[in-house]
Amino acid sequence: MSLNFASVSVSLCLKELIRSCLKDLKMIQSRLAALSVFSPNESLEDIGTKDLVYLFVPYVQSEVLDRVKTTGIAERLQVLEQAQVREFVPTG
Repeated sequence: MSLNFASVSVSLCLKELIRSCLKDLKMIQSRLAALSVFSPNESLEDIGTKDLVYLFVPYVQSEVLDRVKTTGIAERLQVLEQAQVREFVPTG
């Protein structure tokens, strides 16, 4: 029985970690858009080297969403739709 309690505890910790990560990633995306870090009229060569890491924020968010545990097909489809990376450069 102790193994079952341990797995429930790990599952709850993982669920909280995923929720926290998604919240932080959403905040990062919002700040990137507000600061206009990326402009739709600039090319990849125009982006500063230190800012390139922020291009991966939508990808990381999709990877975290892929780890969300779901209970049914409809819920899983909803999470997968959210996880689709639609744009790498925020357009505002």
